[in-house]
Amino acid sequence: LEKGELELKQLGLKKMPAPGDNLEKPFLDVSTKLEESDRYMNWKEAKRITNFSEAQLSEIRDMTTIVNKLITEEANRVSLKYEDGKIEFGLDVNKELLIVDVLGTLDECRFTFKGMPISKEIARLYYRKTQWFKELVEAKKRDRLNWKEKVNLSPPPLPAR
Repeated sequence: LEKGELELKQLGLKKMPAPGDNLEKPFLDVSTKLEESDRYMNWKEAKRITNFSEAQLSEIRDMTTIVNKLITEEANRVSLKYEDGKIEFGLDVNKELLIVDVLGTLDECRFTFKGMPISKEIARLYYRKTQWFKELVEAKKRDRLNWKEKVNLSPPPLPAR
């Protein structure tokens, strides 16, 4: 929203949400997973590059909504807040949609407990403050495909405490 890549009405919103606000209904976005880095796109572009039918895209939205509801309910049951997550889809040999990765794990989702991250987001927050991360961001700006070759530093070890 801040970058102008989305409009409020695309999310069913009338005003800009404040950080931490809950959306009334989940926002579903799409990205690639087999490129050098994840590339987010709109549903029209997703349809074009996958050659999926409208019915298949609708099925993806429906399945995602059901999974999102299930993860949210299970997280709430143990006093966690499900912030967001990803679901990866593929096609079987008969071209039927299927979920191709695990669901609701700390690797696939962001959860918080009373506002504190409890997933791999903790590591992300730490690494975003490092020189390694700054170099990584600059390398991706310079060369989206070969950025790994441009990063000289290694990520520092996580602190013990």
